Amino acid sequence: MNAIYSFFYLIREWGMMMVVETSSSVSEDFSENLIFHFTKGIPGFDQVKDFAFIPFPEGPFAYLQSIEHKDISLVIADPFEFYPNYQFELADHIVEELSLQSNLLVRCVVTMNKDVGKSTLNLLAPIVLNIENRSGRQVILQQSPYQTRHPLWREAEEQPSMADKDGE
Repeated sequence: MNAIYSFFYLIREWGMMMVVETSSSVSEDFSENLIFHFTKGIPGFDQVKDFAFIPFPEGPFAYLQSIEHKDISLVIADPFEFYPNYQFELADHIVEELSLQSNLLVRCVVTMNKDVGKSTLNLLAPIVLNIENRSGRQVILQQSPYQTRHPLWREAEEQPSMADKDGE
């Protein structure tokens, strides 16, 4: 069972609903179980702690919508859809902080461009979500081949790998 299917299966099973106002003046109905708490906020939004995970109807994209501030919303994407060889290691203190075991979801922030072909994905700072306890954290990777602006649509053979990491 893949992570996305598992995630939506859990949502269907838990089934609580709530409404959140977004900056586009649209009310979003979704499960309370789509709300993730970021103890340290997200870099740049340190005081914002609670975000709703709102998947797009189709494809690997979603919004992280602030519960506290309707004007704060990030477009995120499944990095493995664009970079199948994407991998990283989490420090033990992060695994402990999020109480990670196996039900986790990894997403990366998308920077949209007017020319959609020039939109980028931040592989250097993935967002790690614990599906079980609904906690999250944006992790800035250390000693990583990744950058903050990788093209969304890139040839697979050009993908960076952990073997390219400096110092190894």
